[in-house]
This record gives sequence, C-alpha cells and structure tokens, in this order.
Amino acid sequence: MRDYILEKTVWTHEDFILGMPLNDCLVYAFALYEPRELVLDVDFIFDRVDRHTDSARFWVAPCSLVFEDVRLSSIDIRCVRPHVREFTRYLPRSIKKPTLTNREVDWLYNISLNKGEIIFRSSDYHLYVRRSPVLIDRMSLTDEERGGVLFSRVFEG
Repeated sequence: MRDYILEKTVWTHEDFILGMPLNDCLVYAFALYEPRELVLDVDFIFDRVDRHTDSARFWVAPCSLVFEDVRLSSIDIRCVRPHVREFTRYLPRSIKKPTLTNREVDWLYNISLNKGEIIFRSSDYHLYVRRSPVLIDRMSLTDEERGGVLFSRVFEG
C-alpha cells in the first residue's frame, strides 16, 4: 500500500467542519503552558482501512493538539494512558450564529476519556502533525514509531 498523502501539517477547527475525530486517539501526556495553553500529545488516527473486516488497519501519526486562550474547568484522569472516547465542542448560549473564523467565541470543550475527562473553554485549537502517518494494525504507535512523548510543533517528516 502506498504512503498516506498528508494534506498539511497544521490543522485548525476550520479543517474539521463536522468536529475533530479524536475518538480512540491515545493521549500520552498533557501540559499547561503560559499564556493559557493546553497541549496534548496524542496519536491521531487520520484514516481507517478495511473498517468492515476483523483486520482493520489505521493511518496514525504523533501530533501535538494545542488549545489557545484556555480557561480550565476541571481535569480528572484516572489512568496512565487514556484513550479519547468523545470530543465535544459546545457553542456558548450567548452566541447565536458564529463564523468559523471568529476567535472571539469562547467554546466549551469536553474531552471524555476512557477513565476521566478534561473540561475547559478555549478560543481556538491547532493540531500539529509531528511525523507522517504510518499504516499499522493497531490504533496507537510504539514509543519508537512516535519518537517518544513530545509537545513539539515541528514536522519531522
């Protein structure tokens, strides 16, 4: 099978009109940085191959998911390597019809994990791809495949 064609190395909410597909992505670590950034080190699943068979394979890449202008509500993580079960972005009730480029919107995020959740508000996010996606028969990479736990925003190829 040929290589995955990566459209770009930095993705924003504008690229995920129907919502960011974070379900089943493994979260290796998170960090809070000034000024008000929340960064998650994740294995992002770009695509599923043979999804209707028992031998499904996945195009997976290590990524840094960076939320900007974060107001943290709560973090409750009760396991070592949590998987994202659901990623939800709620529109504040005060906004009737937002535009996709309106950074004034204060979105409410809820990242539900297999054991715990992260709830916060943020104006925007970026997904930084650190390495090209590889085709594997599991939904997460080995430490060697991903280059360890990192919060880098640099694409290494």
